[in-house]
Amino acid sequence: MSKREKLRFLKGAMIYTLFMATVVTLSVLFICYRAGEISGTVVSALCALWSLELLLGAYIKVAEGKTTAKKKEETEEMTV
Repeated sequence: MSKREKLRFLKGAMIYTLFMATVVTLSVLFICYRAGEISGTVVSALCALWSLELLLGAYIKVAEGKTTAKKKEETEEMTV
């Protein structure tokens, strides 16, 4: 599997996890709204879910080789 195919797979996985995380979050919040309370365990589970989603997004950006403008300036200064 080439690097391009891996990145395409990772982007597909990220879109799927983003969709599923949104569905789970909305479902849990609706259930908590109907119950009238939200517990700390529910909040921690949702935070963990969205943290994993953000980590996957960050990993994909790093795997693509995209850098920020600040990072490019730092590497240019180091080479000069």
